[in-house]
Amino acid sequence: MRRRGTWRLLLALTVTVGCRGYEAGRLDVTAPSVIRRPVDHLRAELSPGDSGEIVLDPSNGLSPDEAALMAVDQNPRLAAIRAERGIAGAELVSAGILPNPRLELNIEAPYGDAEQTVLSYGVGLAWDVAPMLSRGRRRASAKAAATSVDLEVAWQEWQFAQAARMAAVRVVYLERRVAVANNVEASWKDRVASLRTALAHKAVTDLDVAGAETSLAEARLARLDLEQELNLARVDLNAAIGLDPLAEVRVDAAWHTPDTRPAVARLLFDLPTRRLDVLALYYAYRSGDEALRADAIARFPPLDVGVHVGRDVDSVSAAGVTLTLDLPLFDRKQGELARDHARRDRAEAEYDARLYEARVQIVRITTQLDVIDDKLATATEARDTSRRLAELARSASVAGVLPSVIATNLEQRAFEAELRVVEIEQAQAELWVALTAVSG
Repeated sequence: MRRRGTWRLLLALTVTVGCRGYEAGRLDVTAPSVIRRPVDHLRAELSPGDSGEIVLDPSNGLSPDEAALMAVDQNPRLAAIRAERGIAGAELVSAGILPNPRLELNIEAPYGDAEQTVLSYGVGLAWDVAPMLSRGRRRASAKAAATSVDLEVAWQEWQFAQAARMAAVRVVYLERRVAVANNVEASWKDRVASLRTALAHKAVTDLDVAGAETSLAEARLARLDLEQELNLARVDLNAAIGLDPLAEVRVDAAWHTPDTRPAVARLLFDLPTRRLDVLALYYAYRSGDEALRADAIARFPPLDVGVHVGRDVDSVSAAGVTLTLDLPLFDRKQGELARDHARRDRAEAEYDARLYEARVQIVRITTQLDVIDDKLATATEARDTSRRLAELARSASVAGVLPSVIATNLEQRAFEAELRVVEIEQAQAELWVALTAVSG
């Protein structure tokens, strides 16, 4: 009865220790069954060529979408980031490895008794079966962690792609702004030349010429500032794609921002399943949760099960089974449980924070886009009006009805209105790219 009572006490102790320590978390998200990688998404945005394949050729005018796809394929920084997948894969392999069995050998020679001449020996084979209990949970934790790493790498790919797309958009619109600035400067050059001719005939004053020359200098400085910004944007584009910094890339000058964009409510609703970094945090949470379950199971003390055979010095052979059980009095995996609790809680808190930040960013960008849309409509209307007015003034000037100075001033205002429209279009395009990057 004592032996039965002792075994019951030990069994109750190990079960109590093993079952305590796990508390279910609250994060419950339905992850998509198929996760679309950035490369697949970007390729879907491009039209295939005559062969049915997408051919990326910077020499025929690189669109922002093509720049994004090239960045995913060529940016050298992504090669280093993708190495994280190998580390996660190694952890998955390690999680499935069971401990090796233990072989024990012993041999003894009798002494002190001349009649005893038989050597005794023993051979035993033991194996800790406790890791078998938590192996499934450990593999599930490692698999979720590998998925989290893979999604985080995919999120980095998406960010690099959007950075290249943003750089290409800036180059496209800066080239347009430089073209308008060149027209403004050329117009002021013609006006200065005309005023100088008029000054020679005493038709204008030195003040008129000086004012026009000042405006010409300001137009030239504005054009140089834009060219400087354009040159830096081209370097940034090469760096984002992974090309040589000195490479000359011609962008698609005809590219424009898409006319439609998804509704804010849909973007906010789809965030938990579209944002790859949020999904990565969800799988990190699942990894921590499975690790906690594994730790709770691992609180069952190590249990070595073995067999042995042997012979003593009296030539008596024996065989048997051995059971070795640790008593969990001091080490009950408290440290591992506390660590994995903290990791899971951190992933859960980071998930909530990241999701909240993404929602704020989407609302912020869409609010700006609504204002930009109104500004662009107003600026476009003003540009069209300025163009018509400049054309009427030019015709009146040719007919001698209107002074050429007034016609030139109206033409300058038309150029300025055109430049304003391009500036607003660039702001709209950059916000569109930012919305794409944030929404995933």
